Amino acid sequence: DWGQPAWQLKNSGLPTEEGYGLAFVGMALNDITTAYVSGQTPNENPMIYKTDNGGDSWEGVLRVSTNENIFTGWTGHQGDRQWSYGGGTTGFCVSPYDKNRAAFTDYGFLHLTTDGGTTWHQAYVNPDDENPSGSSTPKGKPYHGVGLENTSCWWLHWTDSTHVFGCYTDIRGARS
Repeated sequence: DWGQPAWQLKNSGLPTEEGYGLAFVGMALNDITTAYVSGQTPNENPMIYKTDNGGDSWEGVLRVSTNENIFTGWTGHQGDRQWSYGGGTTGFCVSPYDKNRAAFTDYGFLHLTTDGGTTWHQAYVNPDDENPSGSSTPKGKPYHGVGLENTSCWWLHWTDSTHVFGCYTDIRGARS
């Protein structure tokens, strides 16, 4: 708080055990009581905590163990890739003027919230291909990309003059 002579500890509810790493903090410019912190759990899953009371208490708002509040693409609990595949959060931001809008990235994926972390939606496959929250991510399901494929293309194969198949490191294949 402005004018206070010293910092005050505000970590009630945050993980303090060995191996948890907080890397980012974010908040809107117009609300000093709501903030988020993000990072990585010891098993390399992303984690995000939120406070609505200036740091007096924190609550986990990204629940990856069963995709509890996350609408997934092809990565997620029991999916083609587990949450640990992308690692912890490598980028995190909150809208400057809307405390309910936030986004995080990891080593391959983008997820967004528009309701303060109550739910999260993937933003790397077509929304029509999104998997429901609270359920395992299916394996082997086809998805339509949206241009955020963070991968390497190793081979292109033209099947005719207007169709091409691309072979990728992680998303395996794409056709056009």
